Amino acid sequence: KPVVRPPTKLELIKYEKTPSYCWGVSWREDGNIICSTNKNGVEVRSGTDLKLIKKINISGSVWSAYSVGDTLITKVDNDDTYSTYIGTESNPQHTLLHQYESNYVSQLSVSDNMIADIDRASKQLMIYTITGNHLYNIDISDMRSPTGVHILPAGDSVLVSDWGDEGEVRKYKLQAGEHHQPVWRCTGLTHPLGITSDQSGLIYVVSAFEKKIYQISPQG
Repeated sequence: KPVVRPPTKLELIKYEKTPSYCWGVSWREDGNIICSTNKNGVEVRSGTDLKLIKKINISGSVWSAYSVGDTLITKVDNDDTYSTYIGTESNPQHTLLHQYESNYVSQLSVSDNMIADIDRASKQLMIYTITGNHLYNIDISDMRSPTGVHILPAGDSVLVSDWGDEGEVRKYKLQAGEHHQPVWRCTGLTHPLGITSDQSGLIYVVSAFEKKIYQISPQG
């Protein structure tokens, strides 16, 4: 959960083994978490003891899953075709929002009223309303492998990670326009992937290959 003050250290509180790979987690409004897996669809787990509550069946590997009210937004890898869906827990693949083909998957981020979805093939960051209406794209074509994305809590900016040996994280303003320049760039990161932030503004970035978590200031 978000913390009020910046932590002086990161300490493991609890862990729970899962039967399959968990690609990502996010909080639900009821305090539970949803876990995206490589073969079991989406798992709903208790926010207190991490025990499995129920499974939401989705074919393929689910890379991202977010719940906003009764709406479920997922990003799914199925036979090298990557698709973003808007649906419900009972019908998770009700509406296809976007589909593309690529050798590598990317993530998405969801706020209370907005969806940010990376198309890694065309290197575009696509911005939608929570109901799936397309608003605009942010051109990130000069990034090598845009992969992770996180809408900041204020809802006016977004973070994008560029995967690679000499990777980076960029901050962009969420606004329509043909030429988007990053607000800042944090370089020198090794294989940055998933991104999140806390209530104090600190940013946390996972380095998958290095098995570490980078902590970045709000100024990058």
